[in-house]
Amino acid sequence: MAVVPGLKSGVASTKRQRVVALALPNFQLQGTISHSLANLSFLRELNLGNYFFHGDIPYGLGNLRRLQVINFRNNKLQGSIPTSLFQHERIRVISLAFNKLNSEMWKGPWNVPELRVLDLSNNNLGLFHQNYWGFNISSLEYIAFTANNLTGRIPATTGRNLPNLIAFYLGLNQLEEEFAKYITNASRLYGLVLARNFFTGIIPANLGDS
Repeated sequence: MAVVPGLKSGVASTKRQRVVALALPNFQLQGTISHSLANLSFLRELNLGNYFFHGDIPYGLGNLRRLQVINFRNNKLQGSIPTSLFQHERIRVISLAFNKLNSEMWKGPWNVPELRVLDLSNNNLGLFHQNYWGFNISSLEYIAFTANNLTGRIPATTGRNLPNLIAFYLGLNQLEEEFAKYITNASRLYGLVLARNFFTGIIPANLGDS
């Protein structure tokens, strides 16, 4: 495949032939994701969504310090979501929905100050670890955890530091607690799905008012 600067579909590189983006739609790719991708130190965007990849996500991808977008949506990936992706100061989009991934990333505190989109829908994340996930990433605009077999209670800090949150999807889980009191500061919120959980309380009438 030719290397074309700025190409939206294919491989984009700099003048020095350093790969900065990899997006390969409609190629019907399958197999495992090569761990050698972690050697592309100038990579900013990795888009391998809607394929037939299986196996794990290479841990080293989280060590690509220029990476801003990672999209493995709608594959057959299994195993743990690398904690390294949540110790990344430049990552903006993490889209891993519709796989069979589990909750390794709960095991340590997060440092993702630029994260805007977090879509982990339709995986198997299991128990919420309140000690590490407080929804306190002020840059977040979109959060989706739909259909993940999530159990437990939402952390009490939820929503206190989400001024830019636009959409929050938690449907089809087994979460508990009086949820609405935690998101009253999300003044830009317009999309909220809580169906098929065990939440209690009343959703404030002014929720989402800016």
